[in-house]
Amino acid sequence: MKSSIQFPPKIMLLFFLIFAAFPSFAQTGLEGFNYQTIVRNSGGAPIANTAINFRFTIVDDLNVIQYRETVLITTNSSGLANHVVGKGQVVQGTFSAITFQEANQVLQVDADVTGGSNFKNIGNMILRSVPYALFAASGNQGPAGPKGDQGPQAIQGIQGPQGVQGQTGAKGDTGAQGPKGDTGPIGPAGPAGSGIVKILEFDPALQNVLANLAAMTPTVPNTCRTAAYTAGNGEYALINTNGSVYPTNVANGLLLIRAGISTDGGVNFTPVSNQAMESMSDGAATAGVSKYYPLTAGQTYIFGTIFESSALVNVLMLRSTCSCTVSIVKQ
Repeated sequence: MKSSIQFPPKIMLLFFLIFAAFPSFAQTGLEGFNYQTIVRNSGGAPIANTAINFRFTIVDDLNVIQYRETVLITTNSSGLANHVVGKGQVVQGTFSAITFQEANQVLQVDADVTGGSNFKNIGNMILRSVPYALFAASGNQGPAGPKGDQGPQAIQGIQGPQGVQGQTGAKGDTGAQGPKGDTGPIGPAGPAGSGIVKILEFDPALQNVLANLAAMTPTVPNTCRTAAYTAGNGEYALINTNGSVYPTNVANGLLLIRAGISTDGGVNFTPVSNQAMESMSDGAATAGVSKYYPLTAGQTYIFGTIFESSALVNVLMLRSTCSCTVSIVKQ
């Protein structure tokens, strides 16, 4: 499914999410989470100081709308737009009623770069358990240490000598109080809680990441792959990747984009997602995908964007770009 849009003139929206905890909470979850996007035109230049109308929709796994809001955001001088999802103009639902505990939500993002209400989808992102990650920033407190032993009982004082007949002997002295027992040791710290372990990403802005696409040949450019990461126990990768091409020759075919994983140091990449696609026949194509992928503890991974062309000719590039954000999550 295609996850990018083009407006006349062609506009490219590159987006990513950052989840953050807030000081106060609603009954069923966070009051909101941050959304950031950099808006660029088809030449890769940021669209600065422009009012863009966004629409954010949270749906469950049955595509039922749980919450929807809109907000008009003016980009800064770098083309960056920021918003806290949950703080916009409510269209449907209540943010505090979203069932985040079921971890089955998808965030749908729509936008109109003219500032109007002609919304077009720019991508979807699986929320899963990510909004809860910062609830567990530290481990549970360890158990209290055992109580110290009781001090020994004092020795009873010696009884005084018996007096002469008719007189009572003197009372013996009271024995000293025994010493207080030592305090038990502090229990060990609890195990680390769940949450975001690491974020891997690449975004070689304004670079020509590949010069051409051979017909029907999957390719992962060197600049379109992350650094190596060795997984721990119970970890998952939330992968969001996309790529764009601007051919110089006639290319009657599709640009295919998939998320890929390498376990041999980047020599080979195996697709782990369905393919997103867009026609290259109009002179430019952009596509992106999202994937939630379980990792094997102790295995070293490299994540990358897989480019492929369905055209039967070698496609030469005027320009090509890629970007990717991989959040390593422990559950």
